[in-house]
Amino acid sequence: MVDNRVNPTSNMKLLLYNQVDGRCPFCGKNLHYVKNQIQTLLEIAHIYPANPKSHEAELLKDVPRLSEDVNSMENLIVACRDCHKKFDHPRTAEDYYRWYDLKKELMLNDEAKSAFFDNNVEEDIIKVMDSLLKIECESDLVQLSLSALKLDEKINKENSFIFRKKIRDQVVDYYPMVREQFNELDAISPYQFEKIATQVKGCYLTLIKINENQEAVFRMLVAWLDEKTGKISSLACEIIISFFIQNCEVFS
Repeated sequence: MVDNRVNPTSNMKLLLYNQVDGRCPFCGKNLHYVKNQIQTLLEIAHIYPANPKSHEAELLKDVPRLSEDVNSMENLIVACRDCHKKFDHPRTAEDYYRWYDLKKELMLNDEAKSAFFDNNVEEDIIKVMDSLLKIECESDLVQLSLSALKLDEKINKENSFIFRKKIRDQVVDYYPMVREQFNELDAISPYQFEKIATQVKGCYLTLIKINENQEAVFRMLVAWLDEKTGKISSLACEIIISFFIQNCEVFS
């Protein structure tokens, strides 16, 4: 029987390792340890088997595939030895779909990370974040009137209740203050808000093409802003992205 398996190159191994951030994507175990030197515990698994046995070919005959090439990056994933062994023995359609879905999500995350480098944001947005971090008590905030909310028009009902409530609460609590901070930026440097809003909108349009799920896009926008602002506060980034949902740059 011909062996279809091809050993991945060193570059492919590195990319696959980085794709899962050095941890088994199924159990969270570190894929390396240090003992005199760095030792790896990873194995590279084929999602669709490289050499399917007859019963496996029958079992998987109708499943979707990320690539027809069993040795392509799209069909490979890094895992720990235990999870790889459980996946292969015995092979099931249920496990196949679980690994397929996870790999698909990892690939979407890779696309999103690439988009981060292509979309920048004005450094002045950090001043708005700093003002959020200086809030000392609830009396510092002026809540947005519920009648002014536009979120029901923007956030799909298919999204989880906790996601919709989080956005709603952040908009009600922080929208007026963030709006005021942007007005102060414009007073010093005219059109600065418009520039920032356009940049957020541009990143949103890039990400929505990669993944249409609103919760996933929200998480990616927060990660993008967090990275671009030096990881000052991911919570402040959430509040600012929620502001732009209400302000129509996101989910419009």
